[in-house]
Amino acid sequence: MKKIALLGLFFLLFSQITFGQSNFELTSDWKLIESKNDVNFYVKRAECKIEGLEKPLVYAFMKVENLSSTDKYLTYNFGLQYFEGCSGCAEGYEFYYNLTIPANSVIEGDCSFNKSELIRLIYNPNLAGGWKFIQPVINNLIVE
Repeated sequence: MKKIALLGLFFLLFSQITFGQSNFELTSDWKLIESKNDVNFYVKRAECKIEGLEKPLVYAFMKVENLSSTDKYLTYNFGLQYFEGCSGCAEGYEFYYNLTIPANSVIEGDCSFNKSELIRLIYNPNLAGGWKFIQPVINNLIVE
């Protein structure tokens, strides 16, 4: 009887972990993913046509909004969570950024690629295979 009860408890715990995770969907609309010290971080999905490639590439763009009356200095990782692992989530890695955002302003990434700190390539449909994307993440965030 103890084994059955223990097995039932294990099943409930495992099903809660597996099925209780949030269902994030990255769309072409800005979606708030992080907020700290009067700074909001939004993300959206976009396709950008790149010269020489048959199909457009799929990107995650970030928009940062400073709601305060002072400049903010940000340090963060703009990571991409895949089923296979997280790309750019470790501190000090190549996707670890420093960014200054003026008071009461908004900056955002787009297909002009002017702000590399706000852009991540999710998927290249011109190549076979690839990891299965889950969602963008902001890690190691410092707002001063």
